[in-house]
Amino acid sequence: MFGEYIWERFYWIPFPGWIFYFTIAYYAGRHYEAVIRFIQVYKNWVIVAPFVTGFFLLYFYHSGFLVIHSSKRIDILVHTLSVIAFVLYFATKMKSIPSLFMVINKYSYGIYLLHTSYISILIVLLALLSLNIGIFTILLLFIVSITASIATIYYLNRFSFGKYIVGKVDISNKPKTVKKTKTILVSDNQHSS
Repeated sequence: MFGEYIWERFYWIPFPGWIFYFTIAYYAGRHYEAVIRFIQVYKNWVIVAPFVTGFFLLYFYHSGFLVIHSSKRIDILVHTLSVIAFVLYFATKMKSIPSLFMVINKYSYGIYLLHTSYISILIVLLALLSLNIGIFTILLLFIVSITASIATIYYLNRFSFGKYIVGKVDISNKPKTVKKTKTILVSDNQHSS
């Protein structure tokens, strides 16, 4: 009786809805060296996996097999894991953290809170203007929602009450130093993928 309601509506509540991702994040953080070692050993699979899982994700959706928009769909969970491994693999290859990543990290909580509002506004605006830019709509929604969220967070944090709406962000222009974590290397001749 209540099962359908819980499945359809309750999943978005922060803790139950995201427990899978919290668990993965905890495990990856707790066993960081082992996770990085695993990713490096199976790097060929890690590089290909997001494209394969992305193909199946699109196939299942467009074939009508899985049409529910939900982060708890099994294909989304598998795809998300493959993307996380992919990003971690390439992150370990970076010599320093790009400043764009640092900006997004700094504003991430507020982006999480605001981005869907800006996406909704932009979708309505595109519909009102009868603009159809096809696949580029995704790119436009991504760029505009993040940029508008960051701008909103920045300006709200100029007021004392802003931190209570979008989270506290240090908007001073003082340079920050970032310490890069140690990368574990596995030689190619030691393990074959």
